[in-house]
Amino acid sequence: MSVITIVTSAPPLTQGGHLVLARSLERAPVEAGHRAGIVTTPSNRFGRQGPAYLANWLTDVGMTGTGERVDQVISLRFPSYAVRHPAHVCWLVHTMREYYDLWDRFAAGISPQGRVKESIRRTFIRAGDTYFFQHHVKKLFTISQAVSDRLARWNRVQSEVLHPPPPQRDYRCDAYGDYLFFTSRLSPLKRPELVLRALARPEARGARLVIGGDGEERPRLELLARELGLNGRVSFTGHLS
Repeated sequence: MSVITIVTSAPPLTQGGHLVLARSLERAPVEAGHRAGIVTTPSNRFGRQGPAYLANWLTDVGMTGTGERVDQVISLRFPSYAVRHPAHVCWLVHTMREYYDLWDRFAAGISPQGRVKESIRRTFIRAGDTYFFQHHVKKLFTISQAVSDRLARWNRVQSEVLHPPPPQRDYRCDAYGDYLFFTSRLSPLKRPELVLRALARPEARGARLVIGGDGEERPRLELLARELGLNGRVSFTGHLS
């Protein structure tokens, strides 16, 4: 029996898709007869990323609380790949995208003084990420080709795509309905308003929409649905288990 630790980071009181992946990844080795658990490390707000990386660097993932030696570490999300272990594999969900592919949009929303500060932080974060991928990780996987492409472009590191499998459920398709199903964390980055605007077009007048998930964008999306005249055609289910 091996002892496996899944390491991922999360800001306080935030549930992201990487946690769904982490929990599924935890179940798989347990079902195969191993011992596995999740360690959640800090992921601080802007301006405090340095301490978050340092906290991950200093996190002891070599032993369990009962003194068992950890045989394998799998990290998922920035800056959890800063942890140190001789058998460390990273299955990368994403780096801090505001310092990579989302930089232009992020920088446009802050003051000139803020852009100077964030540019300096971005330089150090990118250099740190590259170092960790090259020296802390024995094998580097990503969840998609897009993530691998970003690593090759900005960090000059190669990775292997390993797509997450669909959850084990009793899937079935009894019949096609007259509605679209959109499920996601409702945040600006996911651009959920696009499906609402598509539904408001004349050619979609016979379709309905079910939105599964929750997030800070939900009040704005509900208001937008009313403004677009979609009353009765859009329903928000909230969080789905």
